[in-house]
Amino acid sequence: MDQNNPMDQYSPNNTVTVTGHGRASQAPDVLTLNISVEVSRRTLVGAYQDAARSMQAVQQALAAADVERKDSATSGLSLRSETVWQEDKGNVVTGYTCSSTLTVRMGFKDGASDSAQQVIAKIVEAGGNDVRLNGLQPEISDPGEVAEQARTLAWADAARNANHFAELAGRKLGRVLAISEGQDTGSGPVPMRRMSYAAEVAMPIEAGESSVGASVTATWELV
Repeated sequence: MDQNNPMDQYSPNNTVTVTGHGRASQAPDVLTLNISVEVSRRTLVGAYQDAARSMQAVQQALAAADVERKDSATSGLSLRSETVWQEDKGNVVTGYTCSSTLTVRMGFKDGASDSAQQVIAKIVEAGGNDVRLNGLQPEISDPGEVAEQARTLAWADAARNANHFAELAGRKLGRVLAISEGQDTGSGPVPMRRMSYAAEVAMPIEAGESSVGASVTATWELV
């Protein structure tokens, strides 16, 4: 018997263990945008230089929109050859493609959605046909408060279920003997699909709400 484990002195017949679940929602306050430029040219140097010019134009548009440099980071760079198969020659290089990816975080609350829409429109205008929007994701920057609400709901769910089982068994709940928190995935708006387009107007963005889930497993003494 483990003297440090208080549950060892209780028979499983005198305990009830249940798992409760809870979920709380909150409007997101941060928008993470994944942007890339992609350029194909006949030469490797030409593809690289033109992609660099397009990305510089995108970064200048972000700076003009007051997006701080600390809120954007290069997250990918790719240089590849484009080939076609030709009889008797095998793979023949027909050109080169260069792509660079940028991840940008911007505020998204208290009317800031309009600002985010304008920023995206300016990005597309700056990069033109070379721009790719790979997706955007509204997020909660500090999920601590909503996570606490989810845990409170999970505990209430566990206690309600445990009390029900105790009543079915003709018993009552005694002391809580053990508590463990589980992992529960959050859910939120589905990211936008990859797209490229010319922006004459700003694309509307609806953030909806993001949710945080929690689960708790608890064991009660039955009396």
